[in-house]
Amino acid sequence: QDAFSAIRMSSGHDTWKQSGSPLPQSSRSLPIGNYVAKSLKPRGGMTQVTSSGVPQDQSARDDIASRLDETLFVEAGAGSGKTQALVERVVNLVCSPGQTCLRDLAVITFTHKAAAELRHRIRARFEELLGDCSEPALRETLTTALEQLDEAAISTLHGFARRLLSE
Repeated sequence: QDAFSAIRMSSGHDTWKQSGSPLPQSSRSLPIGNYVAKSLKPRGGMTQVTSSGVPQDQSARDDIASRLDETLFVEAGAGSGKTQALVERVVNLVCSPGQTCLRDLAVITFTHKAAAELRHRIRARFEELLGDCSEPALRETLTTALEQLDEAAISTLHGFARRLLSE
């Protein structure tokens, strides 16, 4: 696992392109260099669910949360659940064996509002896990992550670039 992982969150304002054409709406993933583009759902619509209540794009959601050795680009429309998927990815990166420190992650969004919401949800998830945790090593990991959260690189692309220039 790389010491530095990046997650770029898209609100659907741009389209991932390869050879000048947009990523097909039906594609779940398309390897592009070291990146994998994940599309949670077609833009503009609500997430479709199966008769058992499972989102049709559950495999993409599972990949976002579990393919921790890859850098991902997540593209989905508003209300699709991309923030929740990214929260679970960050938590899994920090809490998995061979843990990544929160300070070694970059989570890039398009808006300040989205970055603040993501930071808030990550904090709430870490606090929830800490409250339910009795394992000392995991408690220490979660406590450290909460201490690092305010300084974590969860920002817009411009904010991240400014951070790089100032370091």
